Amino acid sequence: MKIALVTKRVSQNLGGAERVSVNLAEKLSEAGHDVHIFTGHIDAAIEGTKTHLIKTIGWLAPLRLLSFQRKVRTMLRKEKFDLVYSLCQVYPVDIYRVGDGIHRHWMKVQFPGFFPRWMKYLTSLVHLAMRFLEGRIFQDDKRRLFITNSQLVKNQIIQYFHIPAEMINVIYNGVDHNLFSEDVKAFRDKTRRDYRIDDKDLVVLFVSNNWERKGLATIIEAIAKTGNESIRLVVVGRGNMRHYSSLARTKRMNTSQIIFTGRTADVGKYYGMADIFILPSRYEPFANVCLEAMACGLPVVTTKTNGASELIENGENGFLLETWDDADALSAIINEFSRRRVREEVGQKAAETAMGYTWERHLAETEKIFELLHKSRSE
Repeated sequence: MKIALVTKRVSQNLGGAERVSVNLAEKLSEAGHDVHIFTGHIDAAIEGTKTHLIKTIGWLAPLRLLSFQRKVRTMLRKEKFDLVYSLCQVYPVDIYRVGDGIHRHWMKVQFPGFFPRWMKYLTSLVHLAMRFLEGRIFQDDKRRLFITNSQLVKNQIIQYFHIPAEMINVIYNGVDHNLFSEDVKAFRDKTRRDYRIDDKDLVVLFVSNNWERKGLATIIEAIAKTGNESIRLVVVGRGNMRHYSSLARTKRMNTSQIIFTGRTADVGKYYGMADIFILPSRYEPFANVCLEAMACGLPVVTTKTNGASELIENGENGFLLETWDDADALSAIINEFSRRRVREEVGQKAAETAMGYTWERHLAETEKIFELLHKSRSE
């Protein structure tokens, strides 16, 4: 099958949709499909695929979004494909994977009031452009198929756009068990020594490049509430270190307890050094980092507003917060994990759960949708 795979960025060094794009392209190619990647950025060639680089207007975000849409559409018209599969907001396509969630819902989370929300739309045109593209995709009269990475997002598509449930397929993300497994614990001692962390210290890991949305402030407040200075918070990713260091001082947390590592292409060693992984996200379609952490044998604490929470049984293979800003509840969970036996038992169950989620399984379920659509066209 000749497949056009449309995605904004393809990168093994980033998380989220960028890494999903790499894994999906590789697996589709290995399965014998003729894969053409249409993207604005790729940092490494993927064997067996052909890349079509999209050059967009770079100086204004709304224009980048709209020009990407227009140029992809023009390029797709020049060549015939059996199927066009998009991981980003472009139209028309045959199947749209809603990996980034519903933008209208995220705006409502950030700005609950109608007037403040629309003031943001009108003063930040990138949000208006995203609303426009999202509306065109879901209100297309031809009614394409949709794939989501969680039931959370499926429910939101039905709620906001009234798409029939049978047109939306939930396929959970996979994890590369060659990269993320309990084997990363071999890095524990060396990585801790590199950061001068004692073996007896409780290491809380946070991985994200969006610290505000993913709840870093809640983690800092929760650790401060424990009053336990043997807890170390390791923050992997890019963000405003000065702001969060200042917040820690305000919350009476010792700033020496926080380690900012910056971005890394080798996140595995940080999973290996950690005791628990926490991501109290305000809204997350499906956080891949949660599944990676589980595969590495880490107990995961996240929110019910994260689609990855659907893989977690509260108190069994992880813990769930009702709200992203509940520092009191999070503090109690951190205290619970101060007991080695608890975190080892929960971490082991997390690793067992993650074993069922592979990119091979993800591809097999995705190909079923491809074949279903292809067959319906042939009849």
